[in-house]
Amino acid sequence: LITLMITISSFIGEIFTSQQNASLLISLIGFLGIVICVLWALQVRTYRRLNTSKYKVIQTMEERLPYPAFQEEWKNLQQVGKDDKRYITFTKLESIVPYLLILPFIGLIILAFFNGLPGTN
Repeated sequence: LITLMITISSFIGEIFTSQQNASLLISLIGFLGIVICVLWALQVRTYRRLNTSKYKVIQTMEERLPYPAFQEEWKNLQQVGKDDKRYITFTKLESIVPYLLILPFIGLIILAFFNGLPGTN
């Protein structure tokens, strides 16, 4: 979806003869992209909280089991994180991506604001 919006915005200068209309459409695409990225980031945060809650329930259940498999898995994963300083949990990495993808959409809005559409003078 994001790639499609960026592709469409690159052709807008050729399609529209009025630079003002093209700037407005590019701004709308930029705002739509920002909204999508923010919603994506909120969804990642919601799933992080959901998974945290699920693992708390699993840990409570494991107290009654003969072997705490998930607790052992978590201990091993934490050790990997200590041994390899480059280790980043998937949720942390995944929560950064939507904010990085906001940048091109901000660029589109700035481009439209300054009327600096590609191929126009």
